[in-house]
Amino acid sequence: MYNVLIRPLKREDALISYQWRNDPDIWKFTGHRPDKIITQEIELDWIQRVLNEKDSCRFAILVDNIYIGNIQITNITLEEEGEYHIFIGEKDYWGKGIASLATWQLLRYAKERLNLKRLYLFVNPLNKPAIKVYERCGFIKVSDKIKMVFDLSRDLRPTVSVFMITYNHEAYIRQAVESILCQKTNFDFDIVIGEDCSTDSTRSIVMSIADQYPGKFKLLLHEKNIGAMANQMAVFSACTGKYVAMCEGDDYWTDPLKLQKQVDHLEANPEIVVSFTDYSIVDNKGILIKESKLVPEAKRHLNQEDLIIRHGIQILTAVFRGEPLRNNPNTKYINGDIALFAYLANFGEAGYLDIISGCYRISERGVYSSKEDGCKILIRRGMYMNLLNYKLTTNPIALQQQIQNLNFGLFNHYFNNGNVLRSLNVLASGVIFDLRHLRLFFITRFFKRLKRKILNITGPRQAMKILTFLGFIELVSV
Repeated sequence: MYNVLIRPLKREDALISYQWRNDPDIWKFTGHRPDKIITQEIELDWIQRVLNEKDSCRFAILVDNIYIGNIQITNITLEEEGEYHIFIGEKDYWGKGIASLATWQLLRYAKERLNLKRLYLFVNPLNKPAIKVYERCGFIKVSDKIKMVFDLSRDLRPTVSVFMITYNHEAYIRQAVESILCQKTNFDFDIVIGEDCSTDSTRSIVMSIADQYPGKFKLLLHEKNIGAMANQMAVFSACTGKYVAMCEGDDYWTDPLKLQKQVDHLEANPEIVVSFTDYSIVDNKGILIKESKLVPEAKRHLNQEDLIIRHGIQILTAVFRGEPLRNNPNTKYINGDIALFAYLANFGEAGYLDIISGCYRISERGVYSSKEDGCKILIRRGMYMNLLNYKLTTNPIALQQQIQNLNFGLFNHYFNNGNVLRSLNVLASGVIFDLRHLRLFFITRFFKRLKRKILNITGPRQAMKILTFLGFIELVSV
């Protein structure tokens, strides 16, 4: 398995590539065989010249960060087409699928950055291995020379789209993105980043990395802050892969084979809709807090009830099938990881893969972790309410149970913090609430305190009316 990337060609690449120019095996099937010995100086001059061309884009192919060949588009015209070229100079990498992985990145760059409509190439009819590569990538034979053409209006759907949302993550975003870039796979993947108008240097860091590795990124650079929910939906909409992986801008992956292992897991087990793993916890300085976060009972396949009531999935570990998100218009109401995985469980179980694949960072500046406890409860309750109201799961009973538990927790939070009126507003809000649960709460722990506070606020007569309304008339004399 290899990590394959393309980057802009540099003049100093000539110190390696000149050797390839003099290898007859490399040029055996091409029409561009050098007629003289190529020295470093000749190659340096050539690269300097072609890098100044206005009608070409030239890139180096990197395998595990080793420069092994070139890929380029030349003769770019006003008719929005260009000529494709590729060669692998390091023969140890022939027949390893490297050309296909590099080509998919170039095709994406040609379509999304250059706005070209088609690419064409010419290939020697005797070069059967090259023709197979081009056909596998989607080039179509149009003449016997052989000329092949790729129509860039086609959908360039990768095997995996990696979802990332980020806001004010300048201290962490480079590590997060590079942990994805270093993945070794035998399939194509792209990285879709929603940058939500950060007030720090997050955006410039993301753009710099994307420029360094063309064809690997799809950047959604919002002109104003749109919030986590809207950013999430925008990124999901831009993820076109058969599978979707997730990593937020302050977390990172630690296993370079994470994507390959989890795609293999999903391919081998069609009954599961999401693959998840164990993970580690680090602090905001990257210091390890806990190596293995999942409790033993969570290290198993999980059904929808498990995901709603018992165990959550950390999104940085998840890879899931993309089609369920694209086939239901109500998925725009999915807000947060709990809701996402509960919805996906309509289509299969969550399958556990027994590896540690990444690190979740605990940070006081996190969008969720920085909120006060009552706000966190409201957010979680909103997730379940959306799932219930828009019929996004097949298990409304489990949802109602969780909503009742959260309402009780919210009431308890406000009451214990001395905010009786807000706790009473929880009752008056019309949300689902198990009143028997509430009555037991009052009887066993807090009724006397509630009565005393209501008396102090309203007086005896009004307190009687409030307690009667709540169904505690038999306890008024307590």
